[in-house]
Amino acid sequence: MDSSSFYQKPETTGQFRDFYKRLETKNAAPLWENLADIVPVQPRPQAVPALWRYEEMRPLLMESGKLITAKEADRRVLILANPGIKDKAQITDTLHAGLQLILPGEVAPTHRHTAAALRLVMEGDGAYTRPSTHSSRRGGADASAYSRCAASGHGGRWCIYFR
Repeated sequence: MDSSSFYQKPETTGQFRDFYKRLETKNAAPLWENLADIVPVQPRPQAVPALWRYEEMRPLLMESGKLITAKEADRRVLILANPGIKDKAQITDTLHAGLQLILPGEVAPTHRHTAAALRLVMEGDGAYTRPSTHSSRRGGADASAYSRCAASGHGGRWCIYFR
């Protein structure tokens, strides 16, 4: 066994390949072919240390408000995309984050997340969130957390959320 894997998959013979083809017709696959990738001995993060300065991101977020409406975008969010994860819009290997702009008269319609969610009001006037069945007014630097699959919606006279 090499030190990079706790599991050594068997040699792929013609018999295995024939079996895999039959599995594929049933939309199935053998776990032993990718077990070492799913459960590595050592973590293999792709994310690299990165910094997003609010004072640099804010002008770009405000510019986005001139380019596209919240309705057109559904969620006008600038995703904080880690440069080490080129194919995914993620801040780390396991987290998504972004800055959301809601301008006067706009709302982010109620929606659900498959993962837990966190909202932090960076600045704004009359910012609110509607987690599930109640509404709460928030000011600058207020935070909200939502459990997995909880409904939430956001709005205010204007606000910037860290999400």
